[in-house]
Amino acid sequence: MSERALALAAVVLGWAGCAPAPGEPAALAVPVAPAAPELQRFRFEEVHFGNVPVELCLCARDQETARAAARVAFARVAELT
Repeated sequence: MSERALALAAVVLGWAGCAPAPGEPAALAVPVAPAAPELQRFRFEEVHFGNVPVELCLCARDQETARAAARVAFARVAELT
């Protein structure tokens, strides 16, 4: 799955962080540890839906790639409001 797709999946499915919500199956959680050693974990947060903080946690090779994926995901969230 591409980094952009992972970021979008996290937003579309309503994940607020890296760990599953209580009662949510662990198989649906965004991975907490990078899948490959060259990947790093990045977190981004913006306020949407009036006053709701939306947090993204994703893995990417560098901050520029992660930031680009987060911009795409947050743009999609903005379209949903």
